[in-house]
Amino acid sequence: MRHKKKGSLNLSMNAIVTLILAVSMLAVGLFVVNFVRGKATTIFEQLESEIPTPERATPGNPLTISGPVAAPSGKTTGIKISYYSASSGNFKPDVVCTGELGNRLTVQATSKNFAAGESKEFLILLTADKDTPPDRYLCTVSIEYEDLDFSFTVTS
Repeated sequence: MRHKKKGSLNLSMNAIVTLILAVSMLAVGLFVVNFVRGKATTIFEQLESEIPTPERATPGNPLTISGPVAAPSGKTTGIKISYYSASSGNFKPDVVCTGELGNRLTVQATSKNFAAGESKEFLILLTADKDTPPDRYLCTVSIEYEDLDFSFTVTS
């Protein structure tokens, strides 16, 4: 009985083709991830440079905000807050709005570690759903035991 070596050569060719396809798919995947990450970073940096810096928070005024917010529905905007913490800990701001915007607002904020008596600035990203009716809404930013009201105007 004779064994043909052609079968082993075909298996080797199949393995090479599979390897080339796998490497190609990995390269495409890495390209897409880098593209999306780069775009997200650019939007964040653009928003951060456009939003004015709030007054520095102090023991007498522990929570300050950059001002009223306005954005078309479906678009991301942001606010900057400054927070003074009398105690140490890890704190994250939260935003709650009234009316139709209450259930249609996406809030993105990071937490920060504070030492007692330290003041830091936060950037909070806000996105109203596309179907949010244009109007002016009352919102409250909260962090630890402090609350501050501001207006969010949704435009069409």
